Amino acid sequence: MKSKIGLKSILTILLIFNVVFTFGQLNQISEKQKTNFNWAFRVGVGYQFTNYIESGTSLWYINDKKYGNAVLLYSTLECNPNLNGNHHKPIWGLKIGAEAYNNIFAYGFELKQLTDFDNNSLVLTPKLGIGALGIIGLFFGFNIYDKANYFPSIGKFQVGLNANINKKCIAEILREKK
Repeated sequence: MKSKIGLKSILTILLIFNVVFTFGQLNQISEKQKTNFNWAFRVGVGYQFTNYIESGTSLWYINDKKYGNAVLLYSTLECNPNLNGNHHKPIWGLKIGAEAYNNIFAYGFELKQLTDFDNNSLVLTPKLGIGALGIIGLFFGFNIYDKANYFPSIGKFQVGLNANINKKCIAEILREKK
């Protein structure tokens, strides 16, 4: 009998791995290293059957600048403004998530509550991508809904580009790379 391992199963396994890895790294932080935590302004754009924008804050921990290891915890407000004119209302979302960067590889997950003020849905999105120390990341994710998808303008897949902006951190990283 042929076994079927779908994309949803693979992403769920990666999500579990990500949670264990992320919190494992955070538990190993010494008192001296706690100064590597910095707040950053987070902005992003993406596509999930329609375009979306997001902005918020992130708590950014850079573990090893030389090897590109970083962890981010973030919270953002997402807006799917419905720019393609299909007569759907704009969809808003409150989002929390975590991302881990190792060299150029990145992975993470986010949990978001979406609403158009008539319907709402909770969405879990495990994601994989590439990035640089959390400064910038390009991700592909799979949206898993808690119930029926009330929002036809949001599909099952998500592609997003985000940036975490903290002038002091970026200047320090660039200075050390020279």
